[in-house]
Amino acid sequence: MNSPIWADISLGECVVSVGAGVSVNSEDRPHVAGEVGVLKTSAVSGGLFKPHEHKAVISKDRPRVAEPVLGGSVLFSRMNTPLLVGESCYVESDHPSLFLPDRLWQIRVEPSLVDARWLSYNLQSAAVSSAVRALATGTSASMKNIAKRGLLALKIPLPALAEQRRVSRVLNALDAQISALQSITEKLSVVRLGLLEDLMTRGVESSGRLRPSPKQDAALYVNGVYGLRPKAWRVGLLDKFAKRGSGHTPNKNVPSYWNGGIKWVSLADSSKLDRFLIENTDKQISQAGIANSSAVLHPAGTVILSRDAGVGKSAILAESMAVSQHFMAWQVGRELNKVYLYYWLQYMKRSFEGIALGSTIQTIGLPYFRRLHITVPPLEEQEEIAHRLRLVDVDLDRTRDELAALKLLKQGLASDLLSGRVRVPDGGGA
Repeated sequence: MNSPIWADISLGECVVSVGAGVSVNSEDRPHVAGEVGVLKTSAVSGGLFKPHEHKAVISKDRPRVAEPVLGGSVLFSRMNTPLLVGESCYVESDHPSLFLPDRLWQIRVEPSLVDARWLSYNLQSAAVSSAVRALATGTSASMKNIAKRGLLALKIPLPALAEQRRVSRVLNALDAQISALQSITEKLSVVRLGLLEDLMTRGVESSGRLRPSPKQDAALYVNGVYGLRPKAWRVGLLDKFAKRGSGHTPNKNVPSYWNGGIKWVSLADSSKLDRFLIENTDKQISQAGIANSSAVLHPAGTVILSRDAGVGKSAILAESMAVSQHFMAWQVGRELNKVYLYYWLQYMKRSFEGIALGSTIQTIGLPYFRRLHITVPPLEEQEEIAHRLRLVDVDLDRTRDELAALKLLKQGLASDLLSGRVRVPDGGGA
């Protein structure tokens, strides 16, 4: 890696052993007491060890398992997809009932020379991971393999052991914060799903309490298009409560139709959906692009839904925007709250995903939306439902943003510390 500060050393000079597992027959379930498990390749992902990612080895193959997972080792994915081959992680503690498959290696280092956790971080760094993936070969476009000889010949910059440990402590502390935020995010996501289910099927009484469930008071409910619904709620075609529209793609061969300052939501913006408001887009079109196509400028507050790739993702336009033909767009009427509609579409997401058709790009045909029914509580109840869900989403979005920022901080700091651009002084990172 040619560090200006540290001498390069081959990985083979740092390593005591590289153990490999074997291919065994297994059942796609976790192992129970008295059984053993074999790791999936997904057990090594994103620099983390995920011991729950394993399968139970069938009884007749248990004598064949090899290479139990040991604490203080580095797991390495020697065979995987082009994007994931070369993934690695540090293992904190022994897992005597879990064993490696043939596609993972277990690296044990020389402790007087190398800190194993530091080595794991080093293998994940941009420079080293790029060099590792360059070693991958294979005729299959979907699966690549790294030879042990090539990996052990790889050169890495090696600081003194004490500095390795200081770097490891700093990055491990950030990992702990990331893990804590990840756990909070997952818990908030579970709370959100449960609340969405309750509010979209039971709603809120005038007292502010969640309406009793059908089991608690069946007299409050009637059968409807989507099963039981509160008697106070109406059901009807969504077209009755909102003006439906869509969009179009102007001719890409006409430069004057593009980059004209009008935000245009397309499939390239999929990652921006499901975050309540969409404020920016990957591409912009011009007034001429709208005038010479079927594209429409939808007003702020329009609720949109992806009917193609990323089926079921939704958002509310933060300002006037156009959309591609891959989206549906609704402008709500006086009897429908736009935020309630957004959350109702979120609630229906699994249904939308289930009816999408297509082998290459899944899509929902336009006739479906002409027949789409919606359950509509009284307007005041819609507003209360929307308010409660929004409170949870604000917390969830804030936590996700903090998590993303912390991951970005770790990425930059790791690059600096592992290259020597930034040094951890004696006593630092404790």
